[in-house]
Amino acid sequence: MGNPVGPRTILNKKEGDMRDKKEERQAPPRDGFYPHLNLDFRLAQSARNIWRLSAKAGTLKSDLTDPGFWAHVAGNLTAGDVIEVLTEDFTFFATLLVKSANGRGQNETPRASVYILNYMDLGADVPKLAEEKCVAQWRAKWKWCAVIPNGEVVRRDFATREETQQWINEAFAGAKAAETAA
Repeated sequence: MGNPVGPRTILNKKEGDMRDKKEERQAPPRDGFYPHLNLDFRLAQSARNIWRLSAKAGTLKSDLTDPGFWAHVAGNLTAGDVIEVLTEDFTFFATLLVKSANGRGQNETPRASVYILNYMDLGADVPKLAEEKCVAQWRAKWKWCAVIPNGEVVRRDFATREETQQWINEAFAGAKAAETAA
């Protein structure tokens, strides 16, 4: 009833060719075949932690690389962790990689060694803010804050309104003087 050279026969012949090619493929490499590959391959979020530090105003870039600076948190850190640092006065933002950390044992001095991956100086934006009127406002969560008209908090956690106003006068007086000199 059928034609021996019909479309079904050609299809079967093509599939047969494909099966032959699959059988000719090489077997996957054995363990130890690629000794240069590290088989510890996993999701980064399960292999390390990402920490955030809100550093006090006046913290310097050089402070970040001092192993003693991290003594209070060295017990929580492990090699490979990432730390994001933003100062309270928004002078800089940095991303750090923890190279080593100790301090979990009783007889160890807590220390952590970090490498700066990224450092952005945000202090250059202060002169731009000088054009706007900065005011002291009470924000329950952040105590007294220096705020510009669009509602953005420039600096927070002042104890009193006078302290906030003093910081505003000092911070923006230098910026205004730099603008008038230019």
